[in-house]
Amino acid sequence: MSSPEIEIYQNSGELGLRLAELTVEILGQAIDQKGSASIALAGGSTPQAAYRLLASDDFRELIEWSKVEWFFGDERFVPVNDDRSNEKMARECILGPLGVSEERIHGMVRTEDAVTSAKLYEELLSEKLGNGWFDLVLVGIGDDGHTLSLFPGETIPSGNVAATKAPVVATERITLTPGPVCNSSLVILAAAGAAKAIPLADALYGEEDWLRVPSQSVIRHATSLVILCDQAAAAKLTKNEIPLE
Repeated sequence: MSSPEIEIYQNSGELGLRLAELTVEILGQAIDQKGSASIALAGGSTPQAAYRLLASDDFRELIEWSKVEWFFGDERFVPVNDDRSNEKMARECILGPLGVSEERIHGMVRTEDAVTSAKLYEELLSEKLGNGWFDLVLVGIGDDGHTLSLFPGETIPSGNVAATKAPVVATERITLTPGPVCNSSLVILAAAGAAKAIPLADALYGEEDWLRVPSQSVIRHATSLVILCDQAAAAKLTKNEIPLE
C-alpha cells in the first residue's frame, strides 16, 4: 500500500465536517462512475456527528442518496432497538432522516446467533458486491489500539466477516475482517481526542504486531487510506504531518 494521507484539524467539529464532505465526494464519484455506491458505516461519536451533517439541509441534496447501499463495519450483537447498536444510531442520525429504503440497509444482526449472522452477512456481501468491495469504509481506533471489532490479544479471524469477542460490555460482536476493508476503494479512519494519540502513533509507527495492535492490520495494509484526526489525537505523530487551517 502507499502511505496514508493524514489530515489534522483543530478540533473534532472540524474533523466531523471533513468526514461528511469526503463521504459525499467519494460516494458521489462512485454514483457518477457506475450508477451506485456502497459504504460500510462505523459507530462512535465522530461518525455520528458526520452522519447528522450528511442528513442536514446543507448536505442531503448533494448526491442521490437513493443510489447508496448501506452496510456496517462491525456491530455489537444486540437487538437493533438497543442503545448500544451501531445500526440504531445510524438509523436515527442518517438513514431515517434521509428516508433510506429498507432494502438498501444491510444490518449485521441477522439471526439469534452471532456466528450464523456473520456467515449470512458474508453471503450477503458476495451477493450485493460480487467480486468487488466497498467504495468507502469508515473505521475508528480504540484507546487500546483496536479497530472494527478486532481486539488486542485475539488472533485476526479468517474469512471476510467473523463473530468476535470484546473485553467490554456487549462482548459478542460481528465484524468485517481486514481483507474486505483493506481491498475497498477507500478507507477513512477518524480519530479524535487525546486518548487516541498513543494508539494512533503506535498503529502507524510501532513494531508491527496485530495481536498487540489490531488496527495495524488496516492502517498499514489498506489499498487507499485517509486518516482524519484532531490535534489532540495527532499529538504523538512524528512524521511531519502538516495541520490544516
